[in-house]
Amino acid sequence: MEWAIVLFCVGVLYLLFRKKKSKRPAKSAKKKPLKPNNLYDIEISERFLSIESIDFAGLCVRSPDGRYALGWDDPGYIQDSKGRRRARDRGRLVLLAGKKLLYQVGIERPNDPSVANNGVAVVNDWLNGPGLRGDFYIFDRSGTKLIKHRVKANLLNCGISDEGNIAWCNTANSDNEDGASLFIFSISPPRFLFKLDLPFVSPESIKIEGGGIIISRGHIQRRYDRSGNLLNPREVAAAQYEYIKERGEPHQVLALVKQFLAEKDQPISREKARDAVLMLNRIIAQETAHTDYKASAHRLLGELAEKIGDSETAIENYRMALVNNPKVGVKMALARLEKASPLKKLSK
Repeated sequence: MEWAIVLFCVGVLYLLFRKKKSKRPAKSAKKKPLKPNNLYDIEISERFLSIESIDFAGLCVRSPDGRYALGWDDPGYIQDSKGRRRARDRGRLVLLAGKKLLYQVGIERPNDPSVANNGVAVVNDWLNGPGLRGDFYIFDRSGTKLIKHRVKANLLNCGISDEGNIAWCNTANSDNEDGASLFIFSISPPRFLFKLDLPFVSPESIKIEGGGIIISRGHIQRRYDRSGNLLNPREVAAAQYEYIKERGEPHQVLALVKQFLAEKDQPISREKARDAVLMLNRIIAQETAHTDYKASAHRLLGELAEKIGDSETAIENYRMALVNNPKVGVKMALARLEKASPLKKLSK
């Protein structure tokens, strides 16, 4: 009994005088401060980067010379219990030179970053929330923001020259002036230069040469002055023509032939007519081509035949156009030609 009383008293004294645990996290649980001049516990591969000390893990890209690594983390969205889309925490952009962390900056939804050989970086911010909009950023190697440019459209891609003196971003379609455009920026000094109506064109390379700006994309090299004026329009037009003639997509071929037929001031040349027939027949011969494309190709072949006075070939192609798409828009033209050609009407 005496031992029970003693144990009871000890328990009461413990409850009365015990120290309350601190709600603050232990020092070891705190994040380490950013010390750009120190080496970090960094793990980096060709595409992934993690820095445990600042609790970062994400994708990464390297500068062309391999000196810099640019990492980013897009937090995206989560869905709440009611099915609504909610933004996560802000994402981050980090830049390393070897194993040295130069900076980390917070960005809502960083995507499509690139870094030049001088450490200048570009990135698209897709932004949280509704609406067609996005921010394009340029940072120097210390993390100083050189440019922030808001567009009223969804951002597609962005890039920077190897030397880090000129950059670009492009946009998806929208119902305003910023849609389907290519935006060009100078970095020294940092400023927006001009916007081009080049839907979905992402330069394979961009550089400053002789005071002008050269934008290269596959088969075409466009040269602009710093106001956005095209300096080699004939060269560009010739390159575009040759590319479409040889391996253009159906919609590109159809647009080009329509352009031929719209030139009413002068008759279509034999060379253009021959090229048009070859390109349109290539669409018709493609097994994977949609019937609407084939219908349009037959319609244009018919219009081309009419333009050079070959009514029989025009009738044949208009009929084939209707087979592929009854709403292709050639019924009146076909009726007019058949009325003028009774034999063709009987053989229908």
